[in-house]
Amino acid sequence: MSELVASAEATFAVGDYDATLDQLGRLEVAALPIQLLDRAIPLLLKSAAVERGDTHARNLLAELERALRCRGPVVAAILTSLVAEACEDPQLREPLARDALTVLRRTDEAPIALHRTLTLVIDSRADGGNGRDVRLPAEAENHDPPTRAARAGIAAPQEAATVSLDSVLAVLTGREREVALAATQGASNRMIAQNCYTSVRTVETQLSSVYRKLGIRSRHQLAALLAKDM
Repeated sequence: MSELVASAEATFAVGDYDATLDQLGRLEVAALPIQLLDRAIPLLLKSAAVERGDTHARNLLAELERALRCRGPVVAAILTSLVAEACEDPQLREPLARDALTVLRRTDEAPIALHRTLTLVIDSRADGGNGRDVRLPAEAENHDPPTRAARAGIAAPQEAATVSLDSVLAVLTGREREVALAATQGASNRMIAQNCYTSVRTVETQLSSVYRKLGIRSRHQLAALLAKDM
């Protein structure tokens, strides 16, 4: 089963969505273990949307919900995060994503869903203007010159200031935000590169840019900045 999912990931990465659907069609997706389910469902839905349209993908998601109803809270959370991802209204999207996040943060079985759901919560806040405060850690030993983050109203880590999460997001590009969130969940640079379909060197460059913009020095500080109070 894992070989077929890996093959589907490879065809998806090169844009061969029909082949992705063919690979996943050989599996009984609803019977997959959670770790493979976490990888397979997004591939299935995104490929179906491209090849057969959004309506087909929504119907497919509804079928999966019925088939997976009895698989337990983690699987339910994976599906809820996918429903949230398809929701265009940030006011509706955020509560769904938060419900999923509550479950997914208690397990390491679904890292892709966790990463996606964290992104949804942060994006929903930014889109809906519901910024919440985040406390920055007082950990940096050296005092650096003002960074772009400080000029945007974000205190340097050593200041332990409380700032709006929206202000933090304002200085990051969309891809930097995606890479940063993956890093806070413990993903290696190689894993991030695979999930984002890019090179390890590109991920390293993007993380360096994130650190520079936010005035931080480590993944630990990044996690405290982006994930606290989520």
